[in-house]
Amino acid sequence: MSLLNLEESKAEILSKIQQNLNLTDIKDGSYIKTLADGLYNFNEIIREEVNNDINELYLETADIDKVERFGISKGIPRIKNNGNSFNHKSQKVFLLVDLYRENKDLELLLFSKGDEIYFDIFILTLYEDVVYTSLLDKLFITGNIRLNDSFNLSFNTLVKDKEFQLQIKESQKNLIKHLTLVINDTISFTSIQEDETSYRTRLKTALLTENISEETYIKSVLASVPYVYNYYINKDVYPHEINLVSEFMYNTESYDSVMESFAIFISENMLRDIKSFSSNFEIKKAERVKFFINIKTTNEFTIYLEDIRSFIKSFHYLGSKMFIDKTFIEGFLQSKGYDINFEVEFYLEYKGIRVLNNTPDILVIHENQFPHLTSVEVNSEIPLINNLYESDSYEFLNEDIVDENTETVPGFIESPPVEIATK
Repeated sequence: MSLLNLEESKAEILSKIQQNLNLTDIKDGSYIKTLADGLYNFNEIIREEVNNDINELYLETADIDKVERFGISKGIPRIKNNGNSFNHKSQKVFLLVDLYRENKDLELLLFSKGDEIYFDIFILTLYEDVVYTSLLDKLFITGNIRLNDSFNLSFNTLVKDKEFQLQIKESQKNLIKHLTLVINDTISFTSIQEDETSYRTRLKTALLTENISEETYIKSVLASVPYVYNYYINKDVYPHEINLVSEFMYNTESYDSVMESFAIFISENMLRDIKSFSSNFEIKKAERVKFFINIKTTNEFTIYLEDIRSFIKSFHYLGSKMFIDKTFIEGFLQSKGYDINFEVEFYLEYKGIRVLNNTPDILVIHENQFPHLTSVEVNSEIPLINNLYESDSYEFLNEDIVDENTETVPGFIESPPVEIATK
């Protein structure tokens, strides 16, 4: 019997109800029709609220006012049109007053402090009263000129000697013939305001490249956490990631999730006091690569799993890519006194299935991964999945592999360098 899915259309919902209840028809105004409409409408309201809440969590979709408040809290405000400020001493801008008749005793308040004067595509905000007297040929003023908010220009310039005729007050029109604003020095303007897309992008970029605050303290805390063998801080993502490897992760067959969770829990609690907007990070376990080695040779010898595990562990550290290949294994065998001819194959373990690595003679362990060697075998005949290389089932080797513990083994993609630290 099919289930009711409120995400489907109303017609499909009613059709399923009719089918499941074996009804010949569902009429408008019936209890079932009214109930179905109510459920559907309520579900749509909930979905819209959930979608809005989700959108508010991301820089790309959050309301721009909230994004601006967040940006200010991070010290990254949105670039707005602040214009160019000047005072009368800089002599950048002055007024010329052309009277109908000269009057040596005339004194006029042309503009008051705080007045905004609109001319062309600009706005002049005055920081002081502007008073005309017959003793002054030029009235140098103090204020700010910015682009009119209705003009979204990427660049504009007021050139020297540019003149603009200003509006004269009604009460002064019988005295003043012309009131001219003169630009006495070149003034350049950038865009009036950073557009939303540019600001969101700039803010996101700044967050992704931001260093973790109190990083020295974070390192000292992690170095003292029980069972943490090493870690690395990945600052190429936001929130920043602190990946941990515990003592147990390299060796235990059962992969002790309790102990690894304990290490993460302790780390989070010890770092809780400094976890803030200025030092946002996520603590997580490093990704495990489960694999086993098959050594092909005509020589007789015995190799112990724990020995080679310890050898691998001594060379591996988070934050640096590691290559396990024939040369690496040869170094281990020689340290044990073996000088033999051999070939080596690396197999990944995926949900209990052993799969030949897509590069059989080399295993790549990436910066955020750690190697978990499950077994070492000599001259084993490993059954392959039927037509593995000829079927779509091989594609997962080039994608993310998720094992029974929901850990990820990425498909060998180059990663940027990250900072590493090892006890």
